[in-house]
Amino acid sequence: ETLLALAASVHMAALGPEGLREVAAGCVLNAHRMAEALVGVGARVVFDRPYFKEVAVRPPGTLRIEELNRRLLDRGFLGGYDLGRDDEQMEGCWLVCATENRTQEEIDGFARAVAEVTR
Repeated sequence: ETLLALAASVHMAALGPEGLREVAAGCVLNAHRMAEALVGVGARVVFDRPYFKEVAVRPPGTLRIEELNRRLLDRGFLGGYDLGRDDEQMEGCWLVCATENRTQEEIDGFARAVAEVTR
């Protein structure tokens, strides 16, 4: 834990205040791009609240989250977290993430893969 905290501190110090704002803005932008792309293929955003880099969605189709993630991994994509593992009321909900490091092409490719595996 200490090593991770040190690495994060060094990274933030290297970024500086303006760089940190740019990273945060990129996270917010890409999370919203991810949500829009997934909604475009039939997913539904679960909460009507602000989000930063992770968004909870109900994916299209009837696949269990575990199977959805397995099929996405077969296509080279790391899927999201099954929120139903922690809360039975969140059964069928999926937490997906898109940080500042993702490109629009990667986000669109992920959404296309979700559409393909949930048909």
